[in-house]
Amino acid sequence: ADLTWYALPNPIYEYQVGTGLWSKDNFPEAIEHAAAIYVDSPPTKRQKDRLVEAYTSIGFNFVEEVPAAIGETNWDPKVIAMKDAGVEWITYTGTYEEMVGLQKTAAAQGFDPVVELEANFYNKSYPEQAGAVADGSFIRLTLWPFEEAEENPASATYLEALEAAVPGAEPELLGMQAWSAALMFATAVDALGNDVTRENLAAQLDTVTSWDGGGLHGVTNPAENIPSSCFIIMEVADGGFRRKFPLPDEDAEVYDEGNGFSCPPLEESTAILTGDYGTGAKAKGGG
Repeated sequence: ADLTWYALPNPIYEYQVGTGLWSKDNFPEAIEHAAAIYVDSPPTKRQKDRLVEAYTSIGFNFVEEVPAAIGETNWDPKVIAMKDAGVEWITYTGTYEEMVGLQKTAAAQGFDPVVELEANFYNKSYPEQAGAVADGSFIRLTLWPFEEAEENPASATYLEALEAAVPGAEPELLGMQAWSAALMFATAVDALGNDVTRENLAAQLDTVTSWDGGGLHGVTNPAENIPSSCFIIMEVADGGFRRKFPLPDEDAEVYDEGNGFSCPPLEESTAILTGDYGTGAKAKGGG
């Protein structure tokens, strides 16, 4: 949208495929028989379409695209259809509550594909409710995991501030993302001193070409709406989450170079989309 500066930009016609490339490297046969499952509503279908286009561009073959109702409970026919189609890799665009039902049905029917999920599944209620059927599922993050806050001063500061403001509150990635945006706003205001106006603030934000929230996430370019290529893959295990990639020992070179993230070159990890995904809100007279 115009007149908006994102701490973590997510341009409509670009899609970061770093985690898809990781899946391609680790499960090359599975991605030949992929399925995209999604809640059948316009926003989630649009996000699914973006993912499918982006992942197809790096070699995925989607043999099934499976719509599901909001709050879907009857997963048996969908699981049977995916088994019959030979699906070996799945992703789900929706909520963890529905994914719990899907994975329980899949386990009951002996359907065990590779599972890669978006960041909204990084919620402690997901593994708690799903139990062992969710173990081994992969979740892609663009921010530092809460489980490792002691190793990241920026994350520790966020958690301390959250606890001080709302004792007992459960941290969420969207909260940490909002914290990064608030820090960016405060930094810009501070730079203006006593000359804080709407126009001056916009001009100041237009100079922010390198931003990581103090270490909360990979470096982005909010002024030019350029995202970071950095990601971390978490794995569901034993009722919680643990880091899968990059690991500080096994993947030391990647881990050290990205300060704990995997940060492939942006030109290699960015899929340029050509589908019709809208234009975002435009300022008056902005076209």
